[in-house]
Amino acid sequence: DAGRAGLCVAQTAWERFRRGLRLEGLSVAATLGVMALLYLFVAEFRVIPTHSMEPALSPGDRLLVRKLGGREVPDRWSVVVFRRADGKPLVKRAVGLPGERIDLENGDVFIDGKRLEKPPEVAEAMREPLVRARADAPEGDERRIGGPAWEQVSPPGRREADAKVWRYARGLFADDPAYFDPAGRPEPRAMPRPLAHDVYVTIQSDDLRKAEVWIEFVDAEGRPANPGAHAVGWSGRVLPGLRVVTDGGGPTVRTETLPEGPVPGVVTLAYVDGVVHASSPARVGREPGTMPLGHARVSVAGVTSVAIDRDVHYTDHGQFGIDPAFQIPEGHVFFLGDHSSNSEDSRFRAVGPIPVENLIGPAIFRVWPPSRIGRVR
Repeated sequence: DAGRAGLCVAQTAWERFRRGLRLEGLSVAATLGVMALLYLFVAEFRVIPTHSMEPALSPGDRLLVRKLGGREVPDRWSVVVFRRADGKPLVKRAVGLPGERIDLENGDVFIDGKRLEKPPEVAEAMREPLVRARADAPEGDERRIGGPAWEQVSPPGRREADAKVWRYARGLFADDPAYFDPAGRPEPRAMPRPLAHDVYVTIQSDDLRKAEVWIEFVDAEGRPANPGAHAVGWSGRVLPGLRVVTDGGGPTVRTETLPEGPVPGVVTLAYVDGVVHASSPARVGREPGTMPLGHARVSVAGVTSVAIDRDVHYTDHGQFGIDPAFQIPEGHVFFLGDHSSNSEDSRFRAVGPIPVENLIGPAIFRVWPPSRIGRVR
């Protein structure tokens, strides 16, 4: 020290601890206190343990849950963490709100007699893949259009046979796909298995002028399930556009104008929440549908690939008297899981509608895994 002699003496572990506590103790205590307050009153982390919210949330997903204001009535369709009567925490989607009458019919939710339509981002989060097929898959492959899973048919609304029209001949089940536990065991499935009603069909073609896609709605015997309208379709063969097959036999057509020459591209046709959605190179639109009954059956023609997805199909287990309707008490919220066939939610007596004082808060952000970081839909 400036040329002066000095003596260095090593500190003992106890002396180092005392010195650190004196210099940093207040800062550490304040940090821990703030973290505890944040956890108790502002936000906390939760880990998803089961498949009941697939595909929106998967086991192992880590969520940031907002606790500040968490015991207020949540927004419809928001994902919320709550405790049921025995204290067990669950993560589900808020669907029925206080004082409403809720009913489940053919996979859809009705509130006070009116079918609910999900916001587009929520519907996309619930979308489950069922079928993926290509025209160039190997002969005999289940994934080949025209292979073992397909049969030749005539297009809906037309009597002439057409060998180029293929209908998917297997069931589009509303509890597919199956999920497995850590031991590799598939989840249990109720019998008989429900068939999907609301589906999305996306086709790709080298020339949409030769392409068609149809969604029919049929009963258990394959007959038209609905009086009036029987099917919706998109065709590029004659008068390109969206068409609806009715009792009169001839389809009503919303025509489109495709560009000249071969038109490679993609068309998506869907019937979800009582609404027909159609998207093509010439048109993007939506309009009310009239197919409330039956299950979906899909046909395609002139395509290179086809993808069939389903919307969430809420199954009524009849455990809480919601058939034909259940009146949600004031101050309670009715929760449903996205993977409805295997979800312990408000349909069951052990859960029931949840009082708002049992809510922990909405899940607002997924922080893990890195590939799925983002807002919870």
